[in-house]
Amino acid sequence: MHIKYQDGRTDTVVFKEHTTAGEGWVREAAALASLPVTAPAAVLLAESSTPAAVVMSDLGRGASVADRLLGDDAEDASDSVVQWARAIARLHVSTLGVPGRFSAELLKRSGELPVVSDPLPGLLSEAAAVLTRLAADTGLDWPDDAADELRSIGVRLTRPDRSVLSPTDACPDNNVSTLHGVYLVDFEGASFWHAAWDVAYLTVPWPSCWCAWRLPEELSQEALRRYRAEVREAMPYVDSEEFNGDVAAAGVAWTFLSTSWLMPTALTADTPPPDARIVAPSRQAMIVPRLAGATEQAELAGLPRLAAVAQQWAKSLHDRWPTASLALAPAFR
Repeated sequence: MHIKYQDGRTDTVVFKEHTTAGEGWVREAAALASLPVTAPAAVLLAESSTPAAVVMSDLGRGASVADRLLGDDAEDASDSVVQWARAIARLHVSTLGVPGRFSAELLKRSGELPVVSDPLPGLLSEAAAVLTRLAADTGLDWPDDAADELRSIGVRLTRPDRSVLSPTDACPDNNVSTLHGVYLVDFEGASFWHAAWDVAYLTVPWPSCWCAWRLPEELSQEALRRYRAEVREAMPYVDSEEFNGDVAAAGVAWTFLSTSWLMPTALTADTPPPDARIVAPSRQAMIVPRLAGATEQAELAGLPRLAAVAQQWAKSLHDRWPTASLALAPAFR
C-alpha cells in the first residue's frame, strides 16, 4: 500500500492482516517491535489488534532463496543459501542473550493467551507422544528412553547466553533478496531460543519447510563457515566442539519433530501438493533420508537411544518406501 507524507513524499509499506489477534499476530508484532534496527528484517511502522495487523517497511519484490533453489543457476542458488546463513547470523548477533524485551513485548499483546518465549520443549514433548502412537500403529520401536532423550534436547538447548530471537520458520521462501543482502520475513512463529535450532536448518535441511530439497554437502559447510565468521566475535562458542554437538542435537530433534508432523500423511495419502506451482519433495522422501542422517548426528550429540531408533526407523521405512530418496534442489541437478 502507498502512504503520503505531509511534505508530499510518497512511499510503499506492507500491510499484513492476520485472521485473528491470536498467537501468530502476537509473536510477529512482538518480534518486530523488539528487533534492533541492525536486524535484517522489515521495520515495524504500526500495528493494530482489531483488526489484527502489522504495517511494515516494504523490502521490495526480490527473489527468495526458494526461488533460487527452484531455478536453474547453481551458482546463484549457492550464493543465496550462503547469504541466508549470513542473514541468520546478523539476526543472532543483534539479539544474542537479551530475551527480556521480546518477553515484555509478548506480554503486552498476549492477554490471557498462553504464549511462551521458547516453544521447543513443549513441541518435543508433543512429538514424543505422537511418535509413541505412530510406533504402535506401524510396529516400529519407540522405547521410553528414546522419548526421554528427545525431550532432554529441549533442556540441553536452554541457555540464555546462547539464545537469540528467531523467526522460527526460517524457510527458503520466508526471505527477500535486497540490495543489502537477504532480509528475513514472516515472524508469525517468532521465538527466543538457542541459536543451534536455526543453524541446524542447514543440516537437516529446512525441517519445517515445503522446499526441503537436499543441499550439496559442500554448500552446507560453506554456509556454516559464513555463519561462524559473522558471529564468532559475539559468540566464540561457535568454534567449539560443544557447538558442533549442540547443532547435531538440534538436527536430531528437528528430524523426529518433523517426522511426527509428516508421517501420518506419508502413511496414508502422500500425494503432491494441490498447487502445481509448489515444487516440493514427497513426505516419504523427506522422512527417510532425515532419519538416516540423524543416526550419525545423534552419535555425535551423545544421544545413543535416538541413534539406534533413527537407524531402525530409516531401514524399516526404506523397506516400506523403497523409492523414498531426497533429490538435490532443482538448481543443483
